[in-house]
Amino acid sequence: MFELALTGKVKKLPPVPNDAGPGPQVLGKYFQSPTNEDLVHGYFGRLATNTGLPTGEELRFLLSITAGTLFNDDTEWFKFYLDGKILYMPVKPITYGVNFNQLAAVGATTGKDITYRGYTFRVRLPKALGAHGTPGQQAGVDASNTQGSEWNRTMYHVTANVFASQQGPNWETLTDDQLGIVSGNNGYQSMCSDAWFNGSFYHQTREGPYFYLGAASASYAPATLGWRPVLELVLPDA
Repeated sequence: MFELALTGKVKKLPPVPNDAGPGPQVLGKYFQSPTNEDLVHGYFGRLATNTGLPTGEELRFLLSITAGTLFNDDTEWFKFYLDGKILYMPVKPITYGVNFNQLAAVGATTGKDITYRGYTFRVRLPKALGAHGTPGQQAGVDASNTQGSEWNRTMYHVTANVFASQQGPNWETLTDDQLGIVSGNNGYQSMCSDAWFNGSFYHQTREGPYFYLGAASASYAPATLGWRPVLELVLPDA
């Protein structure tokens, strides 16, 4: 188990093995909710694909994904901590022109387990909405239904922008180009797992600069629609 040193006490995080997965092992940056000490999001740092994570091409092969176009194959990966989970997300999207249905067909929207170099990862799409966010309730920048979401508690902290609802400081200040989110470019719309409306054929997206909350048809596959997967480290008791 590793620990976080907090003002006046040592806060023990949920049990995590001494081997916290590929990449940095020290959680150097974090934010703990002032109202719920179990809500902690943090950042280990970045790592290259050749340091324990698959390349985009290898990940597509492991999941039997043939749709869309591979790009940014050698992008780095962010390593985040979120309420006891260790999450990896690529700095840039790794496929464009693939749709939600094509990913769902191989289990890569809600979670497909793969093993790579001795580690098991659950590959899925990021979550755009907060725990109490209503699908389709609102669209736009920093929409109220995204507050507290997985996306906001991770990706908000690695861009140069600062958002009104953001909890905690920026851990990186990457540009839109560095994140692959320049409006109109291939893959700048990141698919998310949330339905636009319950039972809807549409799913939520986080798009371009300022991570606009949008939506796209599950069968829609323009070049602007990108796959930016989450690799969630599967812990022994998960």
